[in-house]
Amino acid sequence: MTGTLPLHSAVIMPCACCLLPTSFTFSSVSDQAVCSHCVNHLSRVERREVDHLARWTATLTAQRTELQSLQQSTDREAAAQRGVNAKLAASVAELIKSISDPDAAAPPLPVRALVQSALIAAAESKRDRALKYRDIAMAALFKLAELHTTGAAGTAAVETAAVETRTARAATAARTTAARTGAARTGAAGTATDRCRCGKKATDCADLSILDGVRGALLSWKASH
Repeated sequence: MTGTLPLHSAVIMPCACCLLPTSFTFSSVSDQAVCSHCVNHLSRVERREVDHLARWTATLTAQRTELQSLQQSTDREAAAQRGVNAKLAASVAELIKSISDPDAAAPPLPVRALVQSALIAAAESKRDRALKYRDIAMAALFKLAELHTTGAAGTAAVETAAVETRTARAATAARTTAARTGAARTGAAGTATDRCRCGKKATDCADLSILDGVRGALLSWKASH
């Protein structure tokens, strides 16, 4: 009985008698999965055993022959591929030598173009990463410069505090000299230009002194962003 097997379409399944894989096309659920070789000996035990032995032997022989043929074909393909791989390895070694050895003959133009393209791509990637990290660092410094400045608050204070780096450095040097000589001391509150926005005296704020030296660069960076 075929049970729930599909009808009117080919299906591969073991013969119920010889157990060999066979293609069946069932037209009714009552059809039996018995191959054409076994139909004639279903009720004849002796003939059935002889027929089965002959079919099994023939099937095994055919499978062995097919396997040997496949093995030989695979061996030939593997040998051919090993030859191709050896030639490719030799070509790669020769190209590497021609590229790395300054005394060797120049590599072919396609190889040189490929190497140059790879070098350019690597350099551009490195440049892009450097620019990204620079922008991150400059943005952080600009925020610090807004905090560590004298005079009015905010970004405007940063942009008016120093137009040029040289002027800012000169101002810092002047404040330091005044601090050493005591000429720039004021009262407890001090004036707007005597104190950093962070709350410290201008002469005591190390961050202010450092940032004054780069305000010109920060302004140039900000203007381009």
